[in-house]
Amino acid sequence: MDMTADNKELELSKESKIFLKEASSWAKFLSILGFIGIGFMILAGLAFGSIMSSINPDLQDLPLPSFAFGLIYLIIAGIYFFPVLFLYRFVAHSQKALTNTDPFQLTVALKNLKYHYQLFGILAIIFIRIYLIAGLVLLVTLMVFK
Repeated sequence: MDMTADNKELELSKESKIFLKEASSWAKFLSILGFIGIGFMILAGLAFGSIMSSINPDLQDLPLPSFAFGLIYLIIAGIYFFPVLFLYRFVAHSQKALTNTDPFQLTVALKNLKYHYQLFGILAIIFIRIYLIAGLVLLVTLMVFK
């Protein structure tokens, strides 16, 4: 006898629907702020890259070419776009699911929420590794040049 709950359909209680609606409202707010932030990052990257290139072309002491600073902003904006997009898709599909009582839309919404958190988790792991490597490089540098 199969004792798993796979045979049953999951139904949302009235309270769960209210929580989902509130969560999607906040997610909508955060995703819109995210898209606005990405727009500002793109503008800042373009402006910073052109300003750095035009200030002094003889900046030979910088470790990177002057346009690279603006390019870094553009790369970060490109990376940040995908988690914000997945969050916005969660909002759109969860609102459709609640409006139309559509379990398929809820499934798509939750899949996008999973992708949102999965991507942020991967990015967190990457940044933790970068910080650890930078910390080790700093520690070794301090020990060598002490």
